[in-house]
Amino acid sequence: MSEPLIQCNRLTKTYPMRGVEVKALNGVDLTVEKGEMVAIMGASGSGKSTLMNILGCMDRATGGQYLLEGVDAGTLSNEELAHLRNRKIGFVFQRYNLLPRMSVWQNVMLPLVYGGKNGPHAKEKVLDALEQVGIAALADNQPNQMSGGQQQRAAIARALINDPQLILADEPTGALDTASSTEVMKVLQNLHRIKEVTLVIVTHEKDIAAWCEREITMRDGVIISDRKNTGRERVV
Repeated sequence: MSEPLIQCNRLTKTYPMRGVEVKALNGVDLTVEKGEMVAIMGASGSGKSTLMNILGCMDRATGGQYLLEGVDAGTLSNEELAHLRNRKIGFVFQRYNLLPRMSVWQNVMLPLVYGGKNGPHAKEKVLDALEQVGIAALADNQPNQMSGGQQQRAAIARALINDPQLILADEPTGALDTASSTEVMKVLQNLHRIKEVTLVIVTHEKDIAAWCEREITMRDGVIISDRKNTGRERVV
């Protein structure tokens, strides 16, 4: 049996606040296999965003161990951590984070530029990613010429461009109406099914979590439930 993509062992994270230490994570154990689509839910202050930041190698745990495909993130230098993040992880944020003065295809190409991979075939790769999320025809548009749902699709294409093994989506439908949310979740689920990419989605919306194979709920820095979702939505 192959090793899991994500393995967290007794993760803790503490923050100093007014002279005392506040525990954002309090001994989290979590395993995510390659190819899973997982929702992490919880109220504000539950620890879900802190956990996502550690999974995304944007923050370090105070204690415990985080293995990403067998690599112990806690033993890496900041430079090594950034390299691991750029090679293996794609990010989708609630507010898209598209640069307004750039076209859609230029925004999607940015990770290739940062990684020194913007060679002669880079734009072809970008257009293919935009095709996968259904907005190739909008490649030359600027973000302000697109709907929120279209901008989020562009952000998903950007997350895909380096062929990551893991995509972390932080409230990916939080700024969208119901119809746009459905379209974005169809795109994410379809990519998961066809490309077998591992997806971890942080959300407070039960109907968004219902698209995932597995729902994890956090409270006060611990996982209080972890269950398979047998009634998940399906792409048609």
